Amino acid sequence: MNTGIILDAAPGFMLVTLGGIMLLVLALAIVLEGFILYFLGYKPLKNSLVDSLIINLVSGLAGLLLSLGPRLDFLDQGKYQVIIFLFAITLVIEGLILTFLRKKSYSVPRVWLAAFLINVASYGFLLGFMLIQEIA
Repeated sequence: MNTGIILDAAPGFMLVTLGGIMLLVLALAIVLEGFILYFLGYKPLKNSLVDSLIINLVSGLAGLLLSLGPRLDFLDQGKYQVIIFLFAITLVIEGLILTFLRKKSYSVPRVWLAAFLINVASYGFLLGFMLIQEIA
């Protein structure tokens, strides 16, 4: 598997393969997702940032376990399969955790919409970072 294309679901693996710059990228993704949650009315800003940290740590742990687990040959077919696969895993993990952490006044369908939007934003951000790395 091309380690340069592992995204949000495996920040631990990216730390090993890409080095300390990934900490900065991960921190920026957490802040981005926290602000998006806040602007969607999920929770106050501080709570949205904390929930963003929690969901990213859990999805990162899942990605790290995935990278240490059995080889998934279909991921060798190209970076787009990896991106779609990891986006789906991240969406499910983060959607479930946000559903558990949500305010009761924030409906479950809105939680899943928020999970989708934060992952679109963070994957877009990380894809931009990857593009810059490929160009440099």
